[in-house]
Amino acid sequence: MTHRWLAIGVILFASTALEVRAELLAPELLWGPVVVGEGGSAYYLNDNVYAGSALGGRIDFGPYEQDRSGTVQNSLQVTGTAAAKSATRIGDYVYFTGNSSGVHRVQVANTATPWTTSMQCSGTDRMLETITSDGTYLYGSTTGAGGQIQAFSVNAETGALTEIWSTSGIEGRVRGLDWDASGYLYAVDGGGTTENAVNNSAILYAIAADTGAVTNMGVLTFNGRLYQTVREGNQIAVFNSYSGSEAAAGEMAVYDLASDTSLVSTTPVGVWDPEGIDRIYGAAIDNGVMWLAGANGVTCGYMVPEPSSCVLLLGGLVFGALCGLHRWRRAQ
Repeated sequence: MTHRWLAIGVILFASTALEVRAELLAPELLWGPVVVGEGGSAYYLNDNVYAGSALGGRIDFGPYEQDRSGTVQNSLQVTGTAAAKSATRIGDYVYFTGNSSGVHRVQVANTATPWTTSMQCSGTDRMLETITSDGTYLYGSTTGAGGQIQAFSVNAETGALTEIWSTSGIEGRVRGLDWDASGYLYAVDGGGTTENAVNNSAILYAIAADTGAVTNMGVLTFNGRLYQTVREGNQIAVFNSYSGSEAAAGEMAVYDLASDTSLVSTTPVGVWDPEGIDRIYGAAIDNGVMWLAGANGVTCGYMVPEPSSCVLLLGGLVFGALCGLHRWRRAQ
């Protein structure tokens, strides 16, 4: 009878795999708080990770590169309106957004003097403040109320940007956005709600990266403003910058996806208050590590097991148990 009970246990274990996923993004502090640069706040990370390091920007300072241990490996201090709000890498260059003067870039590879001199990118008069990339194209928004999201091709030699498409129908204020390997960008237009109020609402959007077609994924309820949206596996995480006294200051809420363009529910499967940081303005996740950025240049790192990898791990354990059961039965 032992093998029957083992088989039942294996089946029950396997059946819990999808349920366990809902709890996989609970963050555990690894390092921080670490203050990057000097000046204003550290802003949109937009899930921009290159070779294991997150790329970000701090207002009144510039772009920076921070590794998985929290060490700032590289940075560029700039002046005036070129001060950064977000940064992403395409080819040998890190592109970053100025506070009010559009997109700039600095060469960081295949040069004897990386991270030393920046230049403004021509080709568009849009004053983008938040950007991300799929490694080839650049996506961004001015983050103004009712501001749309645009896609640009990038001239590798000159840095010139050429607009390919612009969305329509986004109603509120998009701040952070995330490009995902599924071929969609994700963003919430909750960046203009009242900072110290609870139970605000905004729309979550999926944007097709090839066409700019927008899908309304539903209305989310949250506190303060939603600054950042990140897709990880089959889940969406959003981060707020609440500054009042009725709830935690800066929370992370996680939603399960039914498809690339729909949620299982607009009720989160988990809400957490990450240790060490308040008023979250930026987030990035890569290989089980999450970077958060916020007010006064504070950054923190967390361990967050990824949904896909954890489900694969469960699948491997189930497979191993079944193999063991098969060998046990043959030995009888």
